[in-house]
Amino acid sequence: MTGSAGGSETASPAGPPFPESADIETASEDYARRFSGKVGDYFLEVQTRAVLELLSPWPQARVLEVGGGHAQLAVPLVREGYRVTVSGSSETCRARLDRFLPPGSCEFLCCDMLRLPFPDRHFDLVLAFRLLPHVERWRELIAEMCRVAEKAL
Repeated sequence: MTGSAGGSETASPAGPPFPESADIETASEDYARRFSGKVGDYFLEVQTRAVLELLSPWPQARVLEVGGGHAQLAVPLVREGYRVTVSGSSETCRARLDRFLPPGSCEFLCCDMLRLPFPDRHFDLVLAFRLLPHVERWRELIAEMCRVAEKAL
C-alpha cells in the first residue's frame, strides 16, 4: 500500500515481514548518528553532489530509492525536483522521511525489496545506498532493481 511521506497509511506491522530487512537498521536514528558532526556533514555533502551530478542527465526523473528511509538522498532529490518513491521493509523506515520532508513530497511504500510491486521499467532511475553490503540475497536485489529501472541503476 502506498502512502505519502508524512501520511499515516500503513501496510504492515512494525516488524520485518520480508526476507531482507537490513534497511530497518539503516533508516534508524542510531544509524544516522554515524553521519553526525563535521565529518559526517562533509561526507553527506560530497555524496549529495556526486549523486546529483550522476543524475543530472535526467532532470525531474521518476526515482525509486530502495531502502532509502535514512533520508540522506530523498531530501535533496525532492528539493531538486525529482519524483521520489522510497521503499522500505517496514513502516518504521519512513520515520526520518516524515521528519525531513513535507507531506506529499515523496511516496513511501512498505514492500519486499526482492519482489518490488512495480511493473518492468516503471522508474527512470533506481538507487540503493548503504544497503547492498547488508543484504544476503544481493544478487536478487540487484536483479529486481534492474527490472524496475528504465534508464539507470
